[in-house]
Parts: sequence; C-alpha cells; structure tokens
Amino acid sequence: MNSLERNLLALQLKEADRVPVAPAILTRAIRVAGVKQIAYHTDPAVLAGAQVLHCERYDFDGVYISSDNVIMYEALGGRIVFPDEDSYPFWTDPLLENSRGLARLAVPDPGCAGRMPMVIEAARLAMEQVGRRRFVLANIDSGPFQLASTLMGMDRAMALLLDAQEEMTKILAFCAEVAMAYGRGMAGSGCHGIQFGESTAGLLGRELYETQVWPHDCRLVRELQRTGVKVFLHVCGDSSRILDLMADTGADCLEIDSQVDMTWAKRTVGGKVALKGNVNTSSFIDKSTEELYDECRQITLAGKPGGGFILSAGCETPAAAGDDAVRAIRRAADAFGTY
Repeated sequence: MNSLERNLLALQLKEADRVPVAPAILTRAIRVAGVKQIAYHTDPAVLAGAQVLHCERYDFDGVYISSDNVIMYEALGGRIVFPDEDSYPFWTDPLLENSRGLARLAVPDPGCAGRMPMVIEAARLAMEQVGRRRFVLANIDSGPFQLASTLMGMDRAMALLLDAQEEMTKILAFCAEVAMAYGRGMAGSGCHGIQFGESTAGLLGRELYETQVWPHDCRLVRELQRTGVKVFLHVCGDSSRILDLMADTGADCLEIDSQVDMTWAKRTVGGKVALKGNVNTSSFIDKSTEELYDECRQITLAGKPGGGFILSAGCETPAAAGDDAVRAIRRAADAFGTY
C-alpha cells in the first residue's frame, strides 16, 4: 500500500495498513532545501521542489503545498513586503474598514491574480512528481473569517462581528467568494486535497462561530467538494467548543491543535469526519526525542481506532526541529499505528 492509498482510506474513515503521517512543513522545508524564502514564495518550482524533497527525505505520506498567509490579500490588491530575501512576507495596510469598501474590491481570477497562479502551479508540479504515490494537500490559506481578519485587522473584524453583524455578513460572504475562486483554481492543479484555515475561530466562542462564521465555512466546504477534492479545515488552539460544528461543515478532515484532547475528539466526532493532529509543536523543540516519541505514541493510540486518523503536529512543525525529532513522528506511526 502506498502513501496515497493510505491517506485516502483514512479520509474514508477506514483502516489502512498503518496510520498515515503527514505533518505540515513550511519553513523547515525551505531550510532543508537550502533555498531563500523569497524564492520559495515566488517560484513554483522552488516551492514544489522543497516540499517534495522534505517529504521524500523523511518518507512522510503527504506533501504540503503552502506558501504564506497573504496570498489572497495580495491578489485583492494589497501590498506585501519581504523584509529581506530570507524573511516571510507580511501585509502592510488594511484593505477594508467596513462593508462599503467592498465596492473597491473584486473577486480575483486565480489564473492571473498576484501569486495565486504560482501556488497553483506548485501544486501541479508536485502532482506531476509524486501525485501517484503520495497525497498532495494544497493550502489556499484562509477561510472567510480569517481572510476578513487579514483584510481589516483582527481588532476591527472582531468589533464588527460583535457590534455590526449585518455588515460583517456582507464581508464574510465576499471573503467566501474569494476563497471559493482560489479553491476552484487550485483544484485545477489536480491536487488530492485542499486545506483552508479559520485559525482564530476557536477564540470566537460557540455562539459567534455558529451564527456568524459557520454558515460561510459550510458554503466554502460544499463548493470545494464539488470540484472533487478532499477538504481539510484547520483551526488553531482549543477548538473543543466548536468541534462538532466544524465536523458539521461537511469537511473531510479536521486538523486539530494540541489543546484538544485526541481521545475526546475521536469519541465526539470520529465517526463522521477524519481527524488530523495533534502533537504539540513545542514538543519538537522542548522535549527530548524519546519524550516526543512517547507523545506521538499516545496520540497515535488515541486517534487510530477504527481508522479515520492522520498523525501530524497540531500546526506547522517548527523550523528549528531537529532531524531526530522529525523522524520520531514517523517512527511512532510505524511502531504503534499499524492495524
């Protein structure tokens, strides 16, 4: 059984030969490849090459095609800055203050807007290189609320969400359209899965997420699935209060962070959606290799019963993680993740 088959069975809530291992790797892949950040974030061959190289070196089951968190912002006309050739890009000025500003924005064409075509091409190259053997997951960056927070700033987005919900609904509907357009373009790469993040959704509380954000996430998931891809929803931090709602979006897989108890998550939603996670990212640096290995063991044993589980860190694996630490997660799956 190859890595692609292993992932697809997990996403069907079935047991494979073992638990698939597919950590999210970004800056560490750049360092291993020995390339500059600016090249990685602007050249599709460099991006795909770095991710495939890292995946093959550690024999992981999934390739993670991802750039930065300002792809959509830039495609909508925002100005981004690379402080130097080896720094992550960041956004400059907000593009929105309120819903009236939507009149100045248009849903971008992913075939030509900003660096959207670059990331899509990177996913296509990864599929060309390893897509018959390994699962290729492409990140389209942001869900509707996360994009709104980038376009406006988190403080303003939260203020509108609390005090001007009708206005915020218009903004979230537009942001969903942007994410859907990017997702449809990404699906054209042939990638197996598409990931989007509502990274701060866990901070909203259940009522705000359910009434204001969740309907737009559901719409985005449905639209992406119409293209034939598997959909992964990522939320950072403690998403316990909204985990059942995340499952009810219809996503194929939920990426959960280390603050969520895997045993509880598996019991709560494991029968309806695959789970991916959730080794503490700090453990890759703060713990000894054997302590990290034991943590991976515990999470594997909690997540694997009945299938529907992919072992990963809870968020991006730290760039500073040592070689032995990175290999520990695969060792644990080999030792304790077999069915």
